[in-house]
Amino acid sequence: MKESKCKHRVVIIINDYSPYSIDAICMFCGRTFGSNRELYGERSIIDVSEYCLYFGKNNVISYVKKLYDRITCSNSNLSSFEIAKKIKEGLEEECRETIKQLEEIAKKYEKR
Repeated sequence: MKESKCKHRVVIIINDYSPYSIDAICMFCGRTFGSNRELYGERSIIDVSEYCLYFGKNNVISYVKKLYDRITCSNSNLSSFEIAKKIKEGLEEECRETIKQLEEIAKKYEKR
């Protein structure tokens, strides 16, 4: 069962529908958030919505959780800001080339 109140600090945004409506999840307890208002406070937010477009929501969430585990196991004294920064860097490093290739393929088809 997911907690109704979440005081954790690392949240990933899966989809940002509008200024008021989002699809986000806490990396610690799995609580979901449906509005930006729920994210107020000191939280480190990782926006993975672009990656979800390319790789799918479930794949991205799974990969971010693996990154989170790897990062926190190697150094448990990191702040939530540092954890979020390392997750962002890991995503960028891992996905940059694939996204570039996909965009090149899309450009080729647009020209046709």
